Amino acid sequence: MFSIAFKQPVLDPPLRKGNRYPLNDRLAPRLDDGGIRNLLLIHHVMPANEERGRITSGDPHISSESAIKFAELVAELSKICPELSAIFTATDACSRETAELFASRYPDVAIYARGSDGYLNRRPVPEMALGKHLEEIQKENPALYLHLVAPNEMPQTTYPGSMSYNEFYSRVSCATQQIAENIRRGTTVGVVTHGSVISAGIRHLLGLPYYNLGAHTEYGSLTWATISKSDGRMSVLFEHFSETFMQGDKS
Repeated sequence: MFSIAFKQPVLDPPLRKGNRYPLNDRLAPRLDDGGIRNLLLIHHVMPANEERGRITSGDPHISSESAIKFAELVAELSKICPELSAIFTATDACSRETAELFASRYPDVAIYARGSDGYLNRRPVPEMALGKHLEEIQKENPALYLHLVAPNEMPQTTYPGSMSYNEFYSRVSCATQQIAENIRRGTTVGVVTHGSVISAGIRHLLGLPYYNLGAHTEYGSLTWATISKSDGRMSVLFEHFSETFMQGDKS
């Protein structure tokens, strides 16, 4: 079972109840909406070790274990925040089973995904945005900019043994600063990364409490955040680890 640790959010303007947006609006709300967008940012959610080789090789016969765990988590999130309007994920583990299970249980919540190995691009799920390139999504709504951290911006998603944390952090500093600046200007309303380090770096650069997320856990890390159009401020609602939750240093 998943356990969720909460931080009290500071939201301005207040979160509006019942703020759902239809799937046919594709990416909503738009930048001119004036409200708060509710995002679930999923970082590098990985399945069990024995499944990883099959996923990266594009094997379609992936265990539904990850799909079930993911759907269970979403069920809890939907109860907590009925205003959840969209989920963005860049992950190897969001398999076809995950997508189908999610679509059947939560038809009113849009999910946009792209596997880092292209798996979802090869096996798109009908009538959903799964497998679409971010460039295609952006064409549907040019006002919305989603930044997917590319491999050349973050060469590795875990700390190399021969590299210190500070050195590793410096390698992604440029990317995080650019994303943070885009958020301040209001041109970026969603950030999808393949690593918790960049997520922590973005929040640090935005003046938010810094949390040392550590290395990846078995099923990865989740950040649920809202971004206000008025000042581009991101408010982190909670951090979650399925296996180990590390609150880190708040200073």
